[in-house]
Amino acid sequence: MRSGADDFGGKRWSVLSEVFEVLITLAESWTAQRKSDPGHRLDLMRWEALRGSDPTLIPLETLPGRNPMTGEEVTVEVSHSAIWAHPKGYMARFIWRDGELEASSVDDLTVEKARQIAQKLNARIHVDVD
Repeated sequence: MRSGADDFGGKRWSVLSEVFEVLITLAESWTAQRKSDPGHRLDLMRWEALRGSDPTLIPLETLPGRNPMTGEEVTVEVSHSAIWAHPKGYMARFIWRDGELEASSVDDLTVEKARQIAQKLNARIHVDVD
């Protein structure tokens, strides 16, 4: 659990006392054998249509990163992902991986946005609290 304030994109915001991890998927559970079962995957065309029609979702294709071995700055491909323009002024990322959407370190409003996305994709949302 964390508390206090973090700097996010030059903006200060309060950090939740609990950190949520969110998964939007067709899988029955977070721990299901998702990688071996292609039936868990969301429909990419439906997600792309939703991402393109929702003005609060900003397409995201790459993220800046750093190679942990060399320290070199790199660009990480995150095709089909999106940034959500959070009402409190920071950006929450929905990262597309293996036919699912993941978001980390999110608050209650982002969990609610994930629920809305899941409903529109006829999917499930799984929330894990650290």
